[in-house]
Amino acid sequence: MTTLSVPFVDYSDEKSTAGVYVGDAITDPHAVLVSDAIEGMSIGTKGDTALLNRRVIDAGSITPPTDKWAQREIKFLCKYSDNSNGKEYSFTIPCADADLVVGNTDMVDLSAGAGLALKTNFDLYAVSELGNAVTLNSVKLIGRSS
Repeated sequence: MTTLSVPFVDYSDEKSTAGVYVGDAITDPHAVLVSDAIEGMSIGTKGDTALLNRRVIDAGSITPPTDKWAQREIKFLCKYSDNSNGKEYSFTIPCADADLVVGNTDMVDLSAGAGLALKTNFDLYAVSELGNAVTLNSVKLIGRSS
């Protein structure tokens, strides 16, 4: 199994990474689709995306973003489930773009815009830790608890 690693830099030049499992046979263009969908959910600066144990597949930047709200502590909690055994998993996307949240909720609409792009590409190319197909169920805006 391969991990797609999508690193981000926030406004304070702090680093954080979104990582998801993908099938070993994923092609670079398909991995870039997943990376771009994750990037579309964040206002941080995306660094070099890599398929761990392979190579960099999408060059990024290490320059901090100009948006002061691009903070690694403001993130999206993405919950998904294994299509074979129902086991639930999650990953986070740092520097969440709060403008993607549906009004008066903490949730992202997965049926339109950046939410749909993430769901479509995640469901097509991500896998569980067992290598099974998965379904993205929800994306929720969260922050650091103090």
